[in-house]
Amino acid sequence: MDRERAEAITELAALHAAVDRLLAERRYDDIAPLLKGQEELAENDNAAVITYYMCLIHAKEKESGEETILTKIGTMDELVERFTRLKFLLRRLDYGVSDDGTASLKRFLERQRVSLCELATMLEYCVLDKDKVWEEIRRAL
Repeated sequence: MDRERAEAITELAALHAAVDRLLAERRYDDIAPLLKGQEELAENDNAAVITYYMCLIHAKEKESGEETILTKIGTMDELVERFTRLKFLLRRLDYGVSDDGTASLKRFLERQRVSLCELATMLEYCVLDKDKVWEEIRRAL
């Protein structure tokens, strides 16, 4: 591995640690500015990009007085896992390949306390046939 690549990996690890520290300290509103300030580094890291967009959901939820997505997780890795699981549950409905219809999604939404804002944002960015998926969710809930 060349020196430049090794330095980038070290910088990313430090960025992830800083985000985890802010999460642990419940300084949620400081996360997006941190990532934005490290934009060149963060834009090439899937976890950082996901975290940044989840911070936008956090801001919307906070503005509406809801419990926010960032209060429901402990680390950046947990946030990425939550995003990924929800994305794939929604895509299974979108592509019509869900084994149990909406049951898995419904369990996930309940257990993870997914807000309507989070669900709507994920639908907007993760599925092709938004109307179809919304209708399936509406019928299930």
